[in-house]
Amino acid sequence: MDLISIKVSGIDEAIKEIQQYKKDLTAKAKRVVERIAEAGFPVAQAKFATAVYAGDNDVFVVAPRWIDAEHLVIEAMGQAVAFIEFGTGVHYAEQYPIEYTGEGLVGRGRFGHTLGKFDTWRYKGNPGNEGEIIQEGKHKGEVLTHGNPPARALYDAGLKAEEQIEAIVKEVFG
Repeated sequence: MDLISIKVSGIDEAIKEIQQYKKDLTAKAKRVVERIAEAGFPVAQAKFATAVYAGDNDVFVVAPRWIDAEHLVIEAMGQAVAFIEFGTGVHYAEQYPIEYTGEGLVGRGRFGHTLGKFDTWRYKGNPGNEGEIIQEGKHKGEVLTHGNPPARALYDAGLKAEEQIEAIVKEVFG
């Protein structure tokens, strides 16, 4: 049997090029994710800030940030996040575009000791930009509310980001 000897040159250089390509690809993928989050962030921020809400709108949106090497988040923080995002009460016809009555979630009209199942209810506290302070009678000073429509701040932020994915990928990888 004859022995054939083949000399392969440039293998080390090819390995270096592949490793660099992998690093560049990872960096570009992360940049795409950052740009997508940046596209949605102002929508979430604006919708929470201007939401129709009977109560204390204590929500603030934290700029997109990496929580580990693989996960970037946009956080909405505050006690009113769920009430504003999903809406409260049955008065408003708008429905949140996805079902949110899974485990641990109670669904529209069931918040606040189930008062939201009524068209109107009253409470003591801040009327926000939607509640009406009762001016006379035995409930004078309490706030009358119909609840609030869903602001869809995070949901719509996701839609805005989704609209821009193709353009962002072309820009980053272009």
